[in-house]
Amino acid sequence: MKTPEKKPAANPKRKFGVTGLMSLAGSVCIVTAFFLPMVNTGSVFNDVLPDDLDFIDTALTLEADSVPEENRAQFVAGREVLAATGIDLYREEIASAQTDEQRERAVASHALSTVDIARGIWIVNARSDALMLDRRERTVFLWILLGLVWIGLMTAVPGILSLLRRIQPLNAFQVSWNGTYGLFLLVGSLLLLMMSNRFEYVTSIRVQYVQAPTAMFFIAGAALIWLSAYAGLNRSTWWKAPLIGVFLLAFTAGSLIISSRVILG
Repeated sequence: MKTPEKKPAANPKRKFGVTGLMSLAGSVCIVTAFFLPMVNTGSVFNDVLPDDLDFIDTALTLEADSVPEENRAQFVAGREVLAATGIDLYREEIASAQTDEQRERAVASHALSTVDIARGIWIVNARSDALMLDRRERTVFLWILLGLVWIGLMTAVPGILSLLRRIQPLNAFQVSWNGTYGLFLLVGSLLLLMMSNRFEYVTSIRVQYVQAPTAMFFIAGAALIWLSAYAGLNRSTWWKAPLIGVFLLAFTAGSLIISSRVILG
């Protein structure tokens, strides 16, 4: 008498996690904000005067045929920075304005995105020798670059992990990451929103320092990432996530200490 063959157990359906979707949506919001206009270009010139950075002064005031040979590399690298950030386009719009209304519109509307700023900072660090930066300037620009890298990492990991896990409910590591770094992103986004209420005068034209829509994208993304961690707490993650969070904070502190020692020599 034949024994009935056991049928293989059906594969359980993969759980769809709302928290995973929130984490992905938050990451997408902030990544989108990276490409949106954020800081008014004219306001940047008010805060970072050409006199403070020699390579900006050289790139802005000299023409290619009048640059001394010893400043040729600095001039070329400085023009690369202006082109990467879109500042040269801003200057062209101002110069081509035929009426005061067109000029005011160009000054008020032109803004740099986070990606524009990151591109410029990257070129400054990569061409620091040609730009003839002193030790203090190299340190400042390198710290800015590291800060941008950390912000990108804090933003990208929630979305990447959600996609890799096919938008399942968050595990303990995701809850810890989103809760720890999502709070940092949320605080930074609220500071951006506060700065959107700051207005400056650029050649007698009143401009908004930080664009409010971009700040709102940052806030929405950061809030979704942080809230996904809160919603993802359950019996298996409520005690693991804080332990992993302590490790993440220790890792962050250690990386900052090591980075500072490397930067400062």
